[in-house]
Amino acid sequence: MWGPNPWLTTGVPVLALALLLHSLVGLIAIWAALGRPHWFIRLAVLGGLLSLGLPIGAHDLILIFATQSVLVLVTLTLVRARLGRTSRHDDATTSRAAETRRGPQFSILDLLLATAVVAAVVALAVRVSADVWEVWTANVLVPLFWPQGMPVMPAGLFLYCPFPLTPAAPWLVFGGVAVFFGLSTLAAAWIGLGRRLLWLRLIVFCLIPTSAIMAVWLALWREARHSGREEGRRGASDAVLIVRARSRVVRRWAARIAIPLISLAILVVLGRVYYVLATPLPIPETAIPENNAYATLVRAGQSLEDMGAIDVATATQEELADLVRPKRAAFEPVRAALAQPCQVPVDYGSVDLKLEDLSSLRSLARAFHAEGKLAEMEGRTEDAVEDYRDMIRLSQAGARGGLLIHALVGWAIEALGVAALRDARATLDSTECRELIDFLRSIDAAREPFDEILRRDQAWVDHAYGWQGRLSRMLEKERDPPPGQEPAWAAKARMRLLVAELAIQMYRQDHGQPPETLADLVPRYLRSLPQEPFRDQPLVYRLTSTDYLLYSVGPDGQDDGGQNTPWWRGNPSDLFLDDPPEEEEGEEEESPWDGED
Repeated sequence: MWGPNPWLTTGVPVLALALLLHSLVGLIAIWAALGRPHWFIRLAVLGGLLSLGLPIGAHDLILIFATQSVLVLVTLTLVRARLGRTSRHDDATTSRAAETRRGPQFSILDLLLATAVVAAVVALAVRVSADVWEVWTANVLVPLFWPQGMPVMPAGLFLYCPFPLTPAAPWLVFGGVAVFFGLSTLAAAWIGLGRRLLWLRLIVFCLIPTSAIMAVWLALWREARHSGREEGRRGASDAVLIVRARSRVVRRWAARIAIPLISLAILVVLGRVYYVLATPLPIPETAIPENNAYATLVRAGQSLEDMGAIDVATATQEELADLVRPKRAAFEPVRAALAQPCQVPVDYGSVDLKLEDLSSLRSLARAFHAEGKLAEMEGRTEDAVEDYRDMIRLSQAGARGGLLIHALVGWAIEALGVAALRDARATLDSTECRELIDFLRSIDAAREPFDEILRRDQAWVDHAYGWQGRLSRMLEKERDPPPGQEPAWAAKARMRLLVAELAIQMYRQDHGQPPETLADLVPRYLRSLPQEPFRDQPLVYRLTSTDYLLYSVGPDGQDDGGQNTPWWRGNPSDLFLDDPPEEEEGEEEESPWDGED
C-alpha cells in the first residue's frame, strides 16, 4: 500500500552480508585460537583476512572485526590452557615435569613477533579519525537494529537512525556490536565443538541466530573429523552396531561434502561484494568552461536572498514593487550569465555538496518569479514571460554537469517556472504562444540525459563515501525505477503538457473550439506530437461534455481515465498541468481517517 519497505530492500541485505563476514572472521578466529600451527602463522592468516579492508578504506570494519577476533582469541586460548592443565593433572602417566609446567612459554623470537603484531595494530588504529565512528555508526550499525527515524545517508541508501547521536553514542554502539560479535563467535564454538548438554546448546543456537553459520560449519567439521571413532553401547547386537557404523559413514561423507559447499558459498558471496567495494566507478571526465557562469549565478542569488521572504502568490502589487524595484539592477548580470556556458563544479572526493549554493539558486529563482509576477500585475506580459523563461533557463544552467541533488533543485525551479507560464498563458496571443512553444521545445531537447546525471551521482557516492557508498550502489543497482527517475520524467511531462496546452490555445483562437484530437495540431501548430515520458505514446487527450482533458499517465505508466486518485491510495496516477478534475458528486471516496479525531 505504501510502496516497498526500505528495510527489506536495503537493511536485510546489509544484515545478511554483515553476518556472512562475521561468520568468516569468526571461523578464522576460532582456528587461530585452537589450531596447531605456530601462533604467529595463525595470527598472520587472521591479520591477512582483516587487512583486505585496507584497499577499500574500511578501517572501521577492520577494527570492529579485530575486536571480535581478540575477544575470541583470548577467551579460547585461556579455555584451551585450562583444559590442558586439567588433562595433564588427571593423567597418572604424565611426568612430574609436565605436571608442574604452567601456562605458555615464550622465547625471544616470540616476543619479537608479538612486538610486530602490536605495532601493526597501533599503526592501523592511529589512521582512523574520530569522525569515522560517527559516520559508520549512523549509516550502518544503528540502521541494522532500528530501521526507522530520520534519514542519514545520501544517494538513496534508505537506512534510518532513530535518535540524534551524541559524541559517546558511536563508541558505545561500535563497542557493543564488536563485543556481541565476539560473544556470538564464542557461542558458535561451544555449540559446534562441545560434546555435552546437547539440549542447552540447541537452546543457545536458537537464541543467538548470528552464530548459526559458524555453529553448523564447526559441527560438520567435527562430524567429518571424529565421527569415525567406534562407539557402542554394552549389550547392543551386531545388527545394531552395523547400522550405527553405516550411519556414521553416511554422516561423515555428508559432512565432508557440505563443508566445502558452505565455505564456497560464503567466499563467493563475500568475494563478489569485495570486488564491487574495491572497484569504484571511474570519475566522469568533465571540462569546466573557462568563463564558468555558475559562480556568477550563485553570487547573484546570495545578493537576492531577501526577495524570498515574501509569498509571491499572495503579495500585493505594492509589496512586490517595494521588493523588486530596488533590486532590478542585479538582474542584468544574471541574464548575461544565463547566456554563457555554465557547469556545476563537483568535487568527487568530498561529501560537502555546498548546499548553500543550491539555496542561492533557489533564491534567484524566487526573485525572477517575483519580478515576473509584478510585470503581470503592471500589464507587461512580455516582460513577465521573459522572467519565467529565465527561471527555466536557470533550472538547466544551475544543474548542468551536477549531481542528482542539483538536478532535483533544477527540476523544482523548472516546475515553478512552468506553473507561472501556465497561469499566464491565457494572456498570450498566437505569436507569443508559438515563440514560447519553440523555446520550451528547445529547452526540452537540451536536457541532460538522466542516465548521465545518475552516472555522475553514483561515481560521487563511490568516491566521497568510500566502501559505504559502493555498498549502497550495489544494493540499489536493481532498484526500479532508479532514484530520481520519476522526478525527471515528471519535469518532462509538465513541460510537454504546457507545450500541448499552448498549441490547443492557438487552435481554439483560430477555430473557436478545441481540436478533436491532438493529431489535428500537426503540422500547423506543432511539428510533432509531445510524447509521454512514462511510455512511448503521445499525451492523453480527449474531449468532454464541457471542455477537454489533457494529462500524462504518470509514474505507473497506466491511463486511469484522468481521475484524481485519492492520496491515501498512493501517488496520483495521472499527471495534470492544471489541478486535476474533482470527483463527481456522490462518487467521492472517503478517506480511511474520516470520522476520526
